[in-house]
Amino acid sequence: MKQNSLRLGDIFLSIVVCIQFFLITLQQCMIGILHMDPENTTIYRVIFSAIPIIISIYFILKRDLLFAIAIYVIALLIMLLHSVIFPDNEPYIWTQGVRFLLPICIPTMLAMRVVGKYENFNKILIIISWCTIVLLFIYVICFFMGIVSIENYNMSFGYGLLLPTLVLYRQQTLFSKIIFLFASLSILFLGSRGPLLVIFAYVMYDIFYNNKHYIPIVLGMSILFVLSIPFLIDYLDSLGISSRTLNMFMEGTIVQDSGRGFVTDIIVEAILEHPFLGLGIFSDRVILEGIQPYCHNLFSELFIDWGIPFSMIFLFLLLRRIIKTYLLIKYKQQRMLLVLFLFSSIIPLMLSGSYLIDPVVWSFFGLLLFYKRNAYRVV
Repeated sequence: MKQNSLRLGDIFLSIVVCIQFFLITLQQCMIGILHMDPENTTIYRVIFSAIPIIISIYFILKRDLLFAIAIYVIALLIMLLHSVIFPDNEPYIWTQGVRFLLPICIPTMLAMRVVGKYENFNKILIIISWCTIVLLFIYVICFFMGIVSIENYNMSFGYGLLLPTLVLYRQQTLFSKIIFLFASLSILFLGSRGPLLVIFAYVMYDIFYNNKHYIPIVLGMSILFVLSIPFLIDYLDSLGISSRTLNMFMEGTIVQDSGRGFVTDIIVEAILEHPFLGLGIFSDRVILEGIQPYCHNLFSELFIDWGIPFSMIFLFLLLRRIIKTYLLIKYKQQRMLLVLFLFSSIIPLMLSGSYLIDPVVWSFFGLLLFYKRNAYRVV
């Protein structure tokens, strides 16, 4: 009975951690296939997120009530304090904070922390990844049937497929590797550069760390791919698809900042004006109002929110925790899971997104706490 209860709790807790990638892809299918209004699909996504979170609250509180209460008390105190000290931020603190940080991000971290067994989590991660790939197949089929029209690149679509694609790469079967290539090409054709950079970095890490004998093969395939880009562009044009990433590669603008250099200049100027205490959480929204939704860079956002000294201390402690966790994990599969979540959460925040509303980076924080809570051993 106790084992069944542990497994049931782990299922719901793991769903909370892994569901966001599936829901992002589902949302894009609802927009592209069912032609639903994006704002309405956001409401559905919030509802679908809330269902497993509400159920998981019981298991979170049962497994570590005091820690959960402490985290929420600290979060609410910070939000209240910053609302008073930085009144300009208040509208964003109590809209985005209440909409994303409190009900989704923090529960995701708490759920990951109290998962009982690694194997239970890993199974759910694989199942949800395959379900996400099924949605991708449906999306592609609907495109060839003329139901979906692809007029521009879709950033959310690429990031929604990121973690499931890397999970498939971890699988040791030929079929999963083929589906990994299919998903990666789908991100290349339909998504943005950011997820591709993460996939490339993760694959390179795996090859140099685990499979050095594949280096000549990968180099050869990379050269062939680069040479085939002009033909790929022509083929995609014949299908009515314009791959922004491939076009930028051919135009030599693959490393351009997409106009975000101007945003960076504004944020850096604000940081230099308030280097010690910053301007409070969500302050980049106030500074960039009418320009960008946020500053699209983790370091910039931390520095403007908390000031340089506190941010540097946080980043030092985070890096120390990551390195310590990586070195103390003795088993390859668990170490690769840590790297997978690191690459899927931290690297994307260097290019886009915001740590205050992104549940993926909070799941990574939860994973670090999971390993610490279980003394870095296999459970």
